[in-house]
Amino acid sequence: MLVGQPVAAATIAPRRARVSSWHSAERGAPARVANDTVPQRSKGVAVVLALLLGVFGAHQFYLGYVGRGFLYLGLTAAAAMFLTLGLLAIAFGGPYGGFITVAVLVAFAVQAWLISDIVRILTGSLAPKDGEYFDRFF
Repeated sequence: MLVGQPVAAATIAPRRARVSSWHSAERGAPARVANDTVPQRSKGVAVVLALLLGVFGAHQFYLGYVGRGFLYLGLTAAAAMFLTLGLLAIAFGGPYGGFITVAVLVAFAVQAWLISDIVRILTGSLAPKDGEYFDRFF
């Protein structure tokens, strides 16, 4: 094809349609399983994960909220780091009040968020990201 030569509309249209369908599929609706049902999660499993491994964000990972799960992990690691620094400062005779205070505040925030998540799971307001809960508890 030469520069400046008109292009037939028929050669452009299929490509636009292909790009358009790809674009809408990427933006698309929630992921569906082959038989067109939404994935389901159990409230009971989410609550048990929150009770046993909640400070690590296990219930958030289970429900599909990966970013929130990593935020739980990061806050728990920060609290552990500040507690360790505070204990080392106590052991070696340095100023320790600030480290332990920050560790307690961060741990308190994580626990408050965890209790909030457990209540939200039980009431159904914290639903799975791309699905819904089973009708049964477990």
